[in-house]
Amino acid sequence: MPIYNEEVLKRTKLPFIARIVPLLIMLAITGLTGQAFLQGSQIDPEERKALETRGAIIRVTAGTEPLILGNHWQKLMARANPVLAELCGGAVLRSKWAQPGDLVVWQHWGRATTMFGPAAMLTVKLSDGSGNQMEEIVRCSDYLQAHDEMVFPFVVTNYPRGGEHVRIQVDGMPGLEVGESFTVPNPRAGSHL
Repeated sequence: MPIYNEEVLKRTKLPFIARIVPLLIMLAITGLTGQAFLQGSQIDPEERKALETRGAIIRVTAGTEPLILGNHWQKLMARANPVLAELCGGAVLRSKWAQPGDLVVWQHWGRATTMFGPAAMLTVKLSDGSGNQMEEIVRCSDYLQAHDEMVFPFVVTNYPRGGEHVRIQVDGMPGLEVGESFTVPNPRAGSHL
C-alpha cells in the first residue's frame, strides 16, 4: 500500500510537498548516517594529543585492563574481538606485569627505536579522598609498540586505598612534557594504605 493516495493529493492541492517530504527524510537519514561515520572515524582529541606529545600520559587503567587505541569504531571492534584491532587499524596493548588491583600509567615515549641503558622511570604522586598521600618512582624496562610509537606501561602497585578514587599526579623525567593529573576509581578501596 502506498504511503499516500494520489486522489487525496489531487484534492488537497499539496502534491509537491507530499512528494518532497519522503525525499527530505531520506536526505536527513543519509546526512545523519554520514555524520555518525565521520564522528566515529575521529580519534579522541586527548588521545591524539598524547600520541603526538613525547612523554604525555595516554591513560591510566586498572589491573589487567588493556589500553585500546584508535578511533571510536576501531575501539568497538577491538573490544568485541582484540584480534580485529590490528586489521582495522587500532591497537590493543596489555602490560604483562599488571595484576588485578594494580594501576597502569600508559606513557607515550616517542617513535619506536632500539633502547639501551637503564629502565624508564616515572615519578607519580598518589592521593585518595581520605587525605592519604604518597609518592612512588615506578620503572618499566620493556615498551609496547603501537603504530611505530613506543608506549610504556608503568605498573603502580602501591597507592593509597582509603577512598573510592585515586588521584595520580605524574611528574616524570626532565625533558618530558608531563605534569598531568588523573582521577580513577580505586580498584582496592578500603580503610588501609
